Amino acid sequence: MTPWREAEPGERCTCGRQAREVFVRADGDEIGYCGIPDGGAKSGPCPFCGLRRHSPGPCPRYTLRPPATRDDSRPNGG
Repeated sequence: MTPWREAEPGERCTCGRQAREVFVRADGDEIGYCGIPDGGAKSGPCPFCGLRRHSPGPCPRYTLRPPATRDDSRPNGG
């Protein structure tokens, strides 16, 4: 049985949608699942690399959480 947990806000499925569950793979990596088994096939290109959808498996650029962005809205960063 694969260990899993509920997804946190901002965690993404391999199709780019908000994940509902996060599974821990055998290699220890976490992978999100939105609950819709279409793989995002009707959602356009891959949201991680911009190319066609990947099958089988996720995009090599897939990340569970989007990269953190720095808030540069404040003068001198502070």
